[in-house]
Amino acid sequence: MGAAEDVALVRRGYEAFNTGDVDTLTELFEESASWHTPGRGSLAGDHKGRDAMFAYFGQLGGQTGGTFRADLQHLAGDGDCCVIAIHHNSGERGSKHLDVDCCIVIELKDGRITEAGSILATFTPGTSSGRSRRPASPGRSSRFRTR
Repeated sequence: MGAAEDVALVRRGYEAFNTGDVDTLTELFEESASWHTPGRGSLAGDHKGRDAMFAYFGQLGGQTGGTFRADLQHLAGDGDCCVIAIHHNSGERGSKHLDVDCCIVIELKDGRITEAGSILATFTPGTSSGRSRRPASPGRSSRFRTR
């Protein structure tokens, strides 16, 4: 597959995630796929295997009362089975509001997602544009491996 096909597959995955289409997600993710989430919170860590990843996705929805969304902003493929996705995560949990941009590096093989890892950024008031960037997990980078 080329860059355009890889990007289309990932776009389809975002649509399936946000609508709860587990059949499409099952089709798109390799059974042995891994998802890596940086940070120190209860949802951080390595989720190995499709079932563990889907359980993680379920926790995102469960802990936000079904309000969690990953709104796609940009996709770029390298033509060599790697796609970079930038999206905005939002959700509510009690009186707390999730508002974070996220960059995910997604690896594909034979038309299926084999691995993905997040890099998070939060926004705070204080610049002329009203927002400034700072790392979500100071002193810690994503555990997602690079080639």
